[in-house]
Amino acid sequence: MEAYNSSNQLIGSASGPGNLRDFNGNENGPGTVRVDAPVGQTIAYVLLHDTGNGWCVDNLVTDAGGVVTPGDLQIVKFFDLNEDGLFSTGESLLSGWDYLVEGPGGYSQTVTTGAGGAVSLYDLAAGQYTITETVKPGWNATTTNPFLVNVAPDSTAEAWFGNVPEPSSLTLLAMVFLTGCRRRSR
Repeated sequence: MEAYNSSNQLIGSASGPGNLRDFNGNENGPGTVRVDAPVGQTIAYVLLHDTGNGWCVDNLVTDAGGVVTPGDLQIVKFFDLNEDGLFSTGESLLSGWDYLVEGPGGYSQTVTTGAGGAVSLYDLAAGQYTITETVKPGWNATTTNPFLVNVAPDSTAEAWFGNVPEPSSLTLLAMVFLTGCRRRSR
């Protein structure tokens, strides 16, 4: 499966053999193939490729108009170089940061940003979610923590977290040495 944006550029792809266990553990169920858009991009359409086999598409989840799907959430972590709380050109994305995500119906999950500085949660119930970052020692948050976000059906909510290292501190000790100072008498 290949995903394209509205400019007809390939933005993602996924593949897998058919007739495998589905993501619910059903060994007799169909295979599942998923492709996601990169941060900041939207999938306009997908193409399915296969050689010599037919496809039975069931439970298709898409962002096409008129199809109501559960919502998704993407958490993005960045090094806020200019400390303004906004992701800017020249600032890098950071992997290995942990977040506690809590939401409707007692939803609670801890997730970690991956190599691309982001982590995504799919098929979430609509409603408000609280995302709490575990700030690493030696770092300061430049964005709101915890962060509240509304997840709506058929859309992807985003939560961006910025941090900077704590400033180094240097303690100077002042010492006064008085040597060779004698009062001369005349």
